[in-house]
Amino acid sequence: MKKPKVFIAYEIFEDSESYIREHCDYTKLDFIKKINFEDLKEGIKDADGMLVMGTRIDENLLQYAENLKVVSNVSVGYNNLDIEAMKKRGIIGTHTAGVLDNTVAD
Repeated sequence: MKKPKVFIAYEIFEDSESYIREHCDYTKLDFIKKINFEDLKEGIKDADGMLVMGTRIDENLLQYAENLKVVSNVSVGYNNLDIEAMKKRGIIGTHTAGVLDNTVAD
């Protein structure tokens, strides 16, 4: 079975990357340089999934995502995701709701 292709658009921990490496084909941005739209456009073009943290995902970018099925936003909020544009393309959006519940309560 072909592994899904994941585009990683933010710096992740090594253990997370190791898990992704085991289960997926993936590319990730070079975080040493400033990230620009062309980098995002190139990374998203054949990805099945995308990991982001605050990156704006809208129609302007999604028009280049031919295979994208899911965007996982590693954030409590999701105001950076254009939900309507994603719905129109059948792309699922996720976020890490509740991850700060205990911290905020303290």
